[in-house]
Amino acid sequence: EAVDSALATSSEPLSTSIGAYVDLDDLAEHWAALAAVGHRKAWPYDFGDVYLYADPDDGGMFRFVPWNVDEGWDVEFGWDYVQSALATRCLYDEDCIGRVHTALDADLDALDGMDVDTIVTEALGTVAPVGSFTTPRKVPEALWAKREKELRARNRRQWIVLGIAVSG
Repeated sequence: EAVDSALATSSEPLSTSIGAYVDLDDLAEHWAALAAVGHRKAWPYDFGDVYLYADPDDGGMFRFVPWNVDEGWDVEFGWDYVQSALATRCLYDEDCIGRVHTALDADLDALDGMDVDTIVTEALGTVAPVGSFTTPRKVPEALWAKREKELRARNRRQWIVLGIAVSG
């Protein structure tokens, strides 16, 4: 309620109006990680795929916990096309959007420094492909090759997100 009220009535910077309730650095890091991988099916782009956690060790400060980051690399993604009142206010708040830009620069640098192909190859090399198991129904080689590419693409996205979380 306090956050809603501050967003609706306060013209002060977010750090002043809601800084006691929302961890703005965490908000920026969450937003930046999703922007770096082009995932628009989570907050701040959508109202799903995120939990708000009231940290009891920090006076109930709200933190963002992503889940289901499975639709990255959207070619039509616009990092600043947001839907919530909080994210919209952040876009126009110099301090808040500055935090997002700083976090996004760090995440993009981390992505540039990762050897994703090697990470994915090593990870997939430890898992037997589904087509190699003895099954009553054989998987045609052409179908398996297509499915393997889809799995590699999905795993690549997941490994990149994991890499950001580990490096951040």
